[in-house]
Amino acid sequence: MAAAPPPAALILDLDGVVTDTAAQHEDAWRRMLEAHGLPFRPDAYERTRGRSRADSLHELLAGHEVDDATFAAMLTEKNARYVEALEGLTLRDLLPGVLDLLLAAEARHWRVAIGSSSRNAGLVLDRMGVTDLFDAVADGTAGAPKPAPDIFLAAAAMLGVDPAACVVVEDAGSGVDAGLAAGMRVIGVGPADRVGHAHLRVDTTADLDLDVLEADLAAVVPPPAER
Repeated sequence: MAAAPPPAALILDLDGVVTDTAAQHEDAWRRMLEAHGLPFRPDAYERTRGRSRADSLHELLAGHEVDDATFAAMLTEKNARYVEALEGLTLRDLLPGVLDLLLAAEARHWRVAIGSSSRNAGLVLDRMGVTDLFDAVADGTAGAPKPAPDIFLAAAAMLGVDPAACVVVEDAGSGVDAGLAAGMRVIGVGPADRVGHAHLRVDTTADLDLDVLEADLAAVVPPPAER
């Protein structure tokens, strides 16, 4: 088996890795559902982690049937509430360790991208004033949502880097699956029962230290990409 190329790029999920807008998402979903006379179920919301907006709504509806027009209107309403909540984001909303991770990647001349199912990824980066820290942004318009590999493969193409030389950082099980399907090295952030199938795992973003992780990343042989 040919040796894998050394790591040359980072592709970071956005929510839960770069920043945490879980509270804004949860509040937007809750308020939208309640406006339609539907309950918000925290257990269902937990299962939406890393999934597209439409997939998330299907999960939250829990079998409650709505027509296509209502479904589309609910998605639009949720997004409007979420975007409104983003107004207060600043650089202080970067998660611990992320800025150091980006600087360490820059020192190694690695390219850096966002790979997020959110169609608001660019807006979130803009609100925090960190857009210039990333070389590319692949969002929910890039193809099928995670766990499909489309978004991460799109990010690699934007960076001009072989997928096998990319390192994905994800906090969702579906995102880890997407990174593996893309043929990339994957670091999971969070508990083992959620991201333990990644090549490497850390407890929090504060543990994303390339000086510590780089040797282990270099030793990983990523799986073939699913195309």
